Amino acid sequence: MDVFHHSCMAMGTRFNMVVPGLSHSDGEHLSRVVTGILCSEESRLSAYMANSEVSCINRLAPAMQQKVSDEMAAVLDFCQLTWEQTGGAFDAGMFRLKQDAGLAGDDFTGGWEYVRWNSFERMIYFENSQTAIDLGGFGKGWALSKVIDYLKSEKIDSAFISFGESSITAHGAHPLGSNWQITISHPSTGVAALFELNNQSVSVSGLKTHSGDLSEKEQFHIIRPQQHAMVEENRVVVVKSESPLVAEVLSTAVMAASDSQIKKILKNYENHKIYVCESDSPVFKCISG
Repeated sequence: MDVFHHSCMAMGTRFNMVVPGLSHSDGEHLSRVVTGILCSEESRLSAYMANSEVSCINRLAPAMQQKVSDEMAAVLDFCQLTWEQTGGAFDAGMFRLKQDAGLAGDDFTGGWEYVRWNSFERMIYFENSQTAIDLGGFGKGWALSKVIDYLKSEKIDSAFISFGESSITAHGAHPLGSNWQITISHPSTGVAALFELNNQSVSVSGLKTHSGDLSEKEQFHIIRPQQHAMVEENRVVVVKSESPLVAEVLSTAVMAASDSQIKKILKNYENHKIYVCESDSPVFKCISG
């Protein structure tokens, strides 16, 4: 059986896609289109690219209302919805705090609560200059959804995608007729769990590690919106969902959530499987359903 593999850099990480039963010539066309999708979404969603739509909003929205594209309107609608349904645990308005940790604490006045988003008129405004959009806990899932839509339009019924090893999607069944299987482990303790996927996605959130010359160092990169501080707990959260976008948003939200926010998330997303592994836990515990 032919198996086509495509790999590229996108959104600051490595994108890998395996498509069984696809010839090399058809795969080359597919890889060009998929790479184009990823680049297009990054150029829209990245807060680090100066000319992206998000960067333009961040520069201009504190001063006056800005009209956004139809595609960005769909992104902002989703950010508003998930902010509400997670009780504020998913907050796409914290980019200034991620840029400058010195802003953390009670004096920080940024976040989605200061975003004024008019979905009907497609207009956005920030109430203060400390508010800015960051879609880092969103972008890979959004892009994966676009890629899956394209695979469906091309009648491709089986593919396995790993986006930075933290966002993983199995489109269809394994070519042998079974589920795709992946193992996810806690990087500090080695505790592992097996997940089976068929037209499903998992998203993994936890402390990143950076390999230096002498040792691996943990990096704090997820913000806890209620405290305006970085999440420091050494836990791993895995969310399994039919939607790669919902999986990514929820894995970020659960990492940052308070106990009351967790209850709201479990109520509003009861059809999604959520697993947590603490640094002192011998297993990945399912906290949903």
